[in-house]
Amino acid sequence: MSDSARSIDFPLRLRALARVDPAAAARALTLDRELQLVARRASRAANDRERKRLVNEMMELRVQIDALIATALGQPLPTGAEGSALSRVPDHVRSQLAKLLGVPLRAEFHAVLDRKAEEWIEQGRAFDEIAAEFGFAPADSLSPRDPRGALALTYNGSLVQVSAPKDEGGTRRFIYQSIYVNSIPSEGTLKLTESLRIDGRMRSTAMDTSTVRKLRVATKKGVPWERERRTFDRISTILTPPPAALQAIPRRTLWGAATGYLPALGQSEIDGGRLAREHARIDEARRAARVELAALLDKLASPRKRSATADVEVLGLCLHLQALEIERGRKGHELDDVTAVETDRGERLLVLDDEVRLVRPGRPEKTFALGALGEQQLVVGAPLVLVDAEGAVVAILGDVTTIGVR
Repeated sequence: MSDSARSIDFPLRLRALARVDPAAAARALTLDRELQLVARRASRAANDRERKRLVNEMMELRVQIDALIATALGQPLPTGAEGSALSRVPDHVRSQLAKLLGVPLRAEFHAVLDRKAEEWIEQGRAFDEIAAEFGFAPADSLSPRDPRGALALTYNGSLVQVSAPKDEGGTRRFIYQSIYVNSIPSEGTLKLTESLRIDGRMRSTAMDTSTVRKLRVATKKGVPWERERRTFDRISTILTPPPAALQAIPRRTLWGAATGYLPALGQSEIDGGRLAREHARIDEARRAARVELAALLDKLASPRKRSATADVEVLGLCLHLQALEIERGRKGHELDDVTAVETDRGERLLVLDDEVRLVRPGRPEKTFALGALGEQQLVVGAPLVLVDAEGAVVAILGDVTTIGVR
């Protein structure tokens, strides 16, 4: 598996770290997940004393994450003189980030908000890098009759790709996704009703987007749409947050087009045929991921074949399979909400107060730290992997069949 493929399942800020030090990347994932959980508890704290305690815990976790990443990458430790990521994003984006995380836009929540602001900045950087890899060049505008296709990223986290015009009337194919709202992209045809510009809205016969942050245009002629849209698929997979974040967002969010978008598309875009095609796409992705996972497990079992990044790749594929099941419509669960899990191989994972206990037929029981599951979602139909404190795989469980919830 290449670095570009492996990075699909990890937050953008950990891409470089996963290539250099997989164990450090696994520890950083666990710390980042804990930071967000503490932030949510702080936002619901019953009194000022408890809230201040949790805020201090947030700051300590933030320092640990920064130090871990900087040390592993051989960079100087942050001093604070660099300026916060939150200060480098527009005011309206700060408000959206706070709503996304479910915390107030106040100084005491700066630690978790700044992490999300870093991710927002890196999303723009990743959009540029991936689009460039696929032959899309920066542009300030795209007119309705421009013969080129284009990719656009909005300030509110919407991603849209349009093809070159398919007829004299300027009809284009499109694919759209609101990164923080819709896990399944929507597709159709449209005509631009005015030029698409940076810092303006994309206005069309099918929909209007929020303000465009970045715009790239195709430089290769005659590329079939099914091949060209792979650029969208690649960017979408990189930029989409973990399923847990998607599930937590209310449908009336200001991120993307949520409530106003589907009516603009019309019933023809959400009919049974389209859903069947989406299910077929998910099934194909699931089969491909399982074939790749089987090959990786063979490498893990053989010291001669095992690569330095095999553990990270296995975890990444398990995260990917979990996300696919959630995209198919199954519910994902956080570890905090679960009491026990059973798999198709007769395995049981018991979630206790400060550890998880693995019970396997014909084998001694084993216990692991709660962090052994990292950022995984517990979802029926997908496997689970347990890792140790160094990020190495210590157990791979079968597909989940039953989940006991609190």
